[in-house]
Amino acid sequence: MKTRNEKNIAALITILFIASVMLFAASITFIMLVQEFRTLDIRLTVGNHIGFNTDTDKLYFGTLPRGNTASRNIVIENKEYEKSVVRLKVYGEIKGWVAVSENNFILKQGESKKVVIEAIAPEDAELKSYDSRLIVVFTRL
Repeated sequence: MKTRNEKNIAALITILFIASVMLFAASITFIMLVQEFRTLDIRLTVGNHIGFNTDTDKLYFGTLPRGNTASRNIVIENKEYEKSVVRLKVYGEIKGWVAVSENNFILKQGESKKVVIEAIAPEDAELKSYDSRLIVVFTRL
């Protein structure tokens, strides 16, 4: 006859096994759906003046005084896939300061879309440079 502890351990092992299988299945599904992802570094400097940076190695918003906004346009192209759902997500220090004009849209092969990326320097932001990253994910329908 099994003790109560043995039954609890067996139940816990069963639950962990089921959770592991579900996580593995979700990971495989995600991997099979993602066609491609692209990253673009973002830089915004909060300062006491307005400054511009036209370099193309990052998505630069330049220098903004607190409470001001800047926007940049990017063009997203689907060169390879028959159809893709495009999702944009910002990660990093300023993710709550950045908004995209369009998200979760479909691009057919050969299509492109201009997306406006807007950033705001909050009134309480520290005067310094902030870095983040924009991730663009292409997934199958």
